[in-house]
Amino acid sequence: MKYLHLVWKNVFRKKTRMFLTTGSIVLVLVLIVVLTCLLQAMEQDPSGGKGSNRLVVQHATGLANFLPLSQRQRIEQIPGVVAVTPQIWFGGVYKDDRPENFFGQLSCDPEIFFSKIFDDATIDPAVEKEFREKQNTFVAGQSLVDKFHWKKGDHISLRGTYIPVTLDLVFAGPYHSGDESNIFFHNEYLNQAKWFGANRFTGIYYLKVANGSDLPRVTAAIDKMFENSDAPTKTMTEKQFQASFMEMMGNIKGLIRWISLIILFAVTLIVANTVAMSARERVT
Repeated sequence: MKYLHLVWKNVFRKKTRMFLTTGSIVLVLVLIVVLTCLLQAMEQDPSGGKGSNRLVVQHATGLANFLPLSQRQRIEQIPGVVAVTPQIWFGGVYKDDRPENFFGQLSCDPEIFFSKIFDDATIDPAVEKEFREKQNTFVAGQSLVDKFHWKKGDHISLRGTYIPVTLDLVFAGPYHSGDESNIFFHNEYLNQAKWFGANRFTGIYYLKVANGSDLPRVTAAIDKMFENSDAPTKTMTEKQFQASFMEMMGNIKGLIRWISLIILFAVTLIVANTVAMSARERVT
């Protein structure tokens, strides 16, 4: 401790170098914290664990292929399955192609969607009633409502991309959940638009299982049931399904970890070089 005042004087002997070195260290540490937070956000479950007993069924070869609607009834008959809804990712264009106007657009069965499958979401009973009764309505996450300033009764137009139809939807109201980045509309309304798979195909099946302990058994039963059919399936948990989208972009998690290590190594070299330079100057 008796040399502390000498160390302090030496640190501020060249103020420009001290401020530049300190700034570089702080900048690197902030960057590492941001990357770590991003990694945690990617691994976080939007439902807060409440969706742990939900399964997603897709075509075994990927989301590019559709599943026949006839599979729904057979899946519903599996012991432990509470409810099943077909879902189609519409992927339409709202206003224009700018990224800020992009959001998830999913069809569903409104009779069971919020009451039996996504029961961790909250929605006003009057809004849910209108959503069930009027096929041209849609509900949206509260964050989307705040972003686009939608009001009850507003019309939006979605121009289809891979499904070449245009949907004119009426806003019924918001819902609240961990993930509020999607809108949901009627499967039947999409079928009435006469798309190429109307009343014959769906993109995926979302289903809820009564107990989490039944997940392995139900998963194996579904895939085994259709393994020799024209449309084999791949069943996974909701969390695995969400993680699969990140995997499409490559090993993002590994890349973030490597970037953090490289940055930390670089700042270590900066500090070591600064200390060595200061020591040489003092010796001289």
